[in-house]
Amino acid sequence: MKNKFLSRFDSDNLRKTIIYFLIAVTLIAISLLVGLTDNFLTITMLLIGIVLFLYTVLHLWGKSTYYGILAAVCLVILILDFIWPFISEGIAMAVGLVCFAGIIAGIIGMLRFRKYD
Repeated sequence: MKNKFLSRFDSDNLRKTIIYFLIAVTLIAISLLVGLTDNFLTITMLLIGIVLFLYTVLHLWGKSTYYGILAAVCLVILILDFIWPFISEGIAMAVGLVCFAGIIAGIIGMLRFRKYD
């Protein structure tokens, strides 16, 4: 009996996942090495890298519902981030950026994998 989850680990999907992961890590590393202070290009590189990393994490499963759950959880965390004012500004900005990227990755994944559900 072939398991659907284990069948997603074929060589083509695994190769795509590794390529996406390497691109995401490269974008994140370059943007952090250059610096994020008032630099639109590096902030955009960081956002794209985080979106690609979150997309890569769920890429092997290939179901739009998982991306929908990711987007919903990130939206709830983002709302809670705005509700609680006692969190320091640096933590709030970092969490907000990652949650914003999670929402974008969730929307992209839902659109990409909607035909496989």
